Amino acid sequence: MLKPIKKKRVSDLIVEQIREMITSSEMEPGQMLPSERELVQTLQVSRASLREALRILEIMGMIETRAGKGIIISEKKTEGLESFEFWLKAHKEALKEHFEVRLVIEPDAAFYAAHRAKHETILKMRKAVEEFRKCKDENDSIGMIRHDSEFHNLIAQATGNHTLLVLMETITRSLLEGWKATLHIPSRIEKTISEHTDILSAIEKRRDAEARDLMRKHLVNAISDLKEHGMADERHAK
Repeated sequence: MLKPIKKKRVSDLIVEQIREMITSSEMEPGQMLPSERELVQTLQVSRASLREALRILEIMGMIETRAGKGIIISEKKTEGLESFEFWLKAHKEALKEHFEVRLVIEPDAAFYAAHRAKHETILKMRKAVEEFRKCKDENDSIGMIRHDSEFHNLIAQATGNHTLLVLMETITRSLLEGWKATLHIPSRIEKTISEHTDILSAIEKRRDAEARDLMRKHLVNAISDLKEHGMADERHAK
C-alpha cells in the first residue's frame, strides 16, 4: 500500500547518514567522529542543521560531545529498565540542574503566556501537542522530544520576553538529559500529553494562576516519576 511521503528536515537526513555510518562500520565506542567543520563540508549542510542532528544523536545515546575533545561514539549499554536506572544514576546531577532551572523559569513563563499569548502562537502550541500525540502513536521518540521541547519554547515565546525565550531555547538545546530521561518512562509520555493539554487550555482561557500551577505540577510530576525509576533527589520533594 502506498503511503504519504513525509518531508524530512535536513537535520533528520544528517541523523540517518551519521547513524548509518556508525552502525554499518567497525567504529568502536570512544572513537572520534570527524569535526563539525569536516562534517559541514562533507555533508554540505549548515552548521545549525548539523548541530541539531548532533543533539538528536546525543539524545539517542549514540554520541557524546565533549568540550575540547570533539564528538565521540558513546559506550554501548545494555537495553531495558536496568540500563535506564543506571543511566539515571550516572546523570543525576545534570537532571537535578535541568529541573531546578525549569522550576524557576517555566511556571512564571506560563503565567505571563496566559496574559500575552497571541492567537497564532496558541495555534502553534495546539499543533505541537497534536504532533507529540502522533509521534507517540508512531513510536517516534525523536519526534516526541522535538515537539515536547517545542511546546515549552512556544510558551516562552508567548510571553513576549526575548530574554526568557533565549533562556528557554538554551535549556532545550543544552540540557539534554531531562528530555531524554522522561521519554524512557511510557506512563510519563501519556501524562505529558494530558498535562500539556491542560496547560494549553489554561493559557487559552487566560487563567494565569492556573497556568502557572499546572506548569509547576507538570514538572514536579516528571521529577516524581523519575524518582520512582531511580533518580534520588530530596531537594525537589518539598
